Amino acid sequence: MPTIEDTELRHLFHTECNERLQKLDAGWLQLEKEPSNPALVDEMFREAHSLKGGARMLGLLDIQDLAHAMEDELAVIRKRGAAIDTAFVQKQLATVDRLRLLVELAVAEGPSPSPSPSAVKAPTPEHAPEDAPEPAPPPKQSQPSVSVDAVKAAATQVADFHIDTLRVDANRLDYLLTQSGELVVNRNLIQRLELELQSLLAKDWSSPVDVQLNLAKLSHLSKRLADDNANLNTVSQEIESGIRNLRLLPISTLLTLFPRMVHDLALEQGKKIDLRLEGGDLVVDKRIIEEMKAPLMHLLRNAIDHGIETPAVRHDFGKPETSVLWVRVSHDAERIHIEVRDDGQGLNLDAVRALVVKKGLYSTEEAASLSPAELHMMILEQGFSTSKMITDVSGRGVGLNVVRTTIERLHGTLNIDSAPGKGMWINMGLPMSIISTRVLLVKDAGQVFAIPFESVNRIQKVPPTAVRMVEGNPCLDDHGDIIFLSWLGALLGCPSQSSVNATQPYCVILNDVQMRVGVFVDELLGEQEVVIKPAPMPVGRTRLLLGVTILDAGLVCSVLDVRGIAHLLLNKAKPAATGSAKAPMKTTKHILLAEDSITTRIQEKRILESAGYQVTACVDGLEAWQNMSRFKFDAVVSDILMPNMSGLVLTQKIRANPAFANTPVILVTSLSTDEDRRRGLEAGADAYLSKPEFDQSVLLECLERLI
Repeated sequence: MPTIEDTELRHLFHTECNERLQKLDAGWLQLEKEPSNPALVDEMFREAHSLKGGARMLGLLDIQDLAHAMEDELAVIRKRGAAIDTAFVQKQLATVDRLRLLVELAVAEGPSPSPSPSAVKAPTPEHAPEDAPEPAPPPKQSQPSVSVDAVKAAATQVADFHIDTLRVDANRLDYLLTQSGELVVNRNLIQRLELELQSLLAKDWSSPVDVQLNLAKLSHLSKRLADDNANLNTVSQEIESGIRNLRLLPISTLLTLFPRMVHDLALEQGKKIDLRLEGGDLVVDKRIIEEMKAPLMHLLRNAIDHGIETPAVRHDFGKPETSVLWVRVSHDAERIHIEVRDDGQGLNLDAVRALVVKKGLYSTEEAASLSPAELHMMILEQGFSTSKMITDVSGRGVGLNVVRTTIERLHGTLNIDSAPGKGMWINMGLPMSIISTRVLLVKDAGQVFAIPFESVNRIQKVPPTAVRMVEGNPCLDDHGDIIFLSWLGALLGCPSQSSVNATQPYCVILNDVQMRVGVFVDELLGEQEVVIKPAPMPVGRTRLLLGVTILDAGLVCSVLDVRGIAHLLLNKAKPAATGSAKAPMKTTKHILLAEDSITTRIQEKRILESAGYQVTACVDGLEAWQNMSRFKFDAVVSDILMPNMSGLVLTQKIRANPAFANTPVILVTSLSTDEDRRRGLEAGADAYLSKPEFDQSVLLECLERLI
């Protein structure tokens, strides 16, 4: 299959094809719901026809033939209609996938793949046009021979979401060009003023008359400079605003990526889901669109995997068999709000409480006192998942942590709510643009710090009489809520200096996701719009620092991470009595390993022992079961297909014995279908990892979470 040699044509063709294939993807899904929508069929026909034409011009016959076959299908539907069922749509979606892969191979740089001797024909249209004497045979174009690695590489390229090109209205460019001309005019005026000022300073200032005349000229130059500076400020702001607007894209650019994913995942899990997307015409910053792909993908997968029930279960609970999954986008004056909501089973708060105790985050008594809002936020922690089974792609507690870290990086806010049997809501607030950020400038311990203004609740003077001590920690009583306090400089480890306002300092109350804290500062220096840049190495990004910025005066200033500041303050404020009075000594965990392959058994044993575990290795399930009664094991890692006793039988026997019923079981196997995972879950396994995608870090993460 040939590749496109011309760099410009390659990029243009790639961008065009991605847009057309995305529209075809969405079109087939919509056509399954609305089979009698002639306008939609016409639009899809045009997309397939244009895709075919573009491929033909570049000599990409594989793409041309596949697009032509789809065009024929749409021609039949457009002319006389056809039965559009799930199987038919799946066939067309598979064709879109093949087209997408061929496009990625065509735009890949490097030698083109060699054709395969065995020809793979384009799919034959199921319905021939009425005016055709007989069904036309599809073109016999061979498909390239593609290795598994090449397919995976191409698939990865498709999955990546980076917007390399922007379509810009010509009027916008004309406007920016006009403003740049104004910028040149202002530059020339200021240069002329500089020459006149130099000439004036070189004149004779000895006599009073000369002084009076020169001062008059200087005053006139000063007025002209003020006028020119005002014009320069206006033009620069217009250019900045124009460039910023060039980066604004409709958020439908992002939302259109998800209908296919939801459709495929729902089909795979036997669930019926109606995905509803609202607010796609809202425009936001390009980087926000790029950054929010992974969080939204994780939230939707989480809702489908863990929240939404199967049609049978929903029927038993009196709910419609088809669930509704919403993604709503709205905005106010300065922020964009993204809400992901499902009507599934909601969050199991009892399971969350049990897990925070198991992970040692809280005692049983402390967990019982946690509010629903606090429990909701716990699921955002790394490695936190209430899923019944861990697999290679689900239940590892990674997805929601990705959501939180991304929202923090974008200086956004995150709120979670849930109701048993009614579903779950996740609301994310983000700035419209992240080119610049408004900050509050403060000074403490002789240093200037910037605090993102969106995290500032309020600023107040705090007299000493208003500060109370709770278990040795200074606090502010805010209508019954306790706000822990600290001097900002002391919290950040700055050298101690005498406070300017020690008797009645300024207190900046900061908002974190579910808490408020207060920091004392010596001075308030006002607000400023700044651009945050990554902190230089070796400082890097710490939990206390979002980055650095350069202020108007040229001073390099640290921009504080309010979440990190809040956690540091609260951790310092925790009384020593919280939790265990004395941490128990860490004991070596004992793992039972059952694997009949000697190579795999040795490899897994080494991995586990390198991680600090004691390992007893067995050659099959029967030997493993015999060892269960001889030693106390903290977890079992087992293959499934083994002689004498399979891993599934071993798991069932462990679960049936009260002495071992709570021992975690991790199945590591080459059986990786959904049916295999279902059988593992029914047997009682806690985790199911497939060998083809085996990653030792996943195994160790599972063990750390389960024991």
